[in-house]
Amino acid sequence: MIAVAVGCDLVERAITETMVIRKLGVGWQHLPLLKNVVKTGLASLIAGAVTYVVYRNAHVYLLGVGEHFAEEAFTTHRLSTLNFFGGSFVMLISALVFAPIYLLAANFWGVIEDDERGG
Repeated sequence: MIAVAVGCDLVERAITETMVIRKLGVGWQHLPLLKNVVKTGLASLIAGAVTYVVYRNAHVYLLGVGEHFAEEAFTTHRLSTLNFFGGSFVMLISALVFAPIYLLAANFWGVIEDDERGG
């Protein structure tokens, strides 16, 4: 039943995209305009893959560290508070892994333009 709904949705999207592409007159000659989009996607994919590996190997430990910090800093044993701080710490570390890798990859492939660099 779900497969039928997903199939109908995909067919509808394909028809809609075909209509929009024909109406706008988009052709193969416009494909090079997507070069930076592909580079951005690759930079995100690489940074996401590294972040995923770090997350899978360290999330239990990081969750415990965040919970321990909340327990000591706020002298609380409420499970919801401990879970919030533990999860927030995991997200913080994930962001600290993702951001520099993404920025370095985007800079390496020339996605970030000179006026965006601020220098």
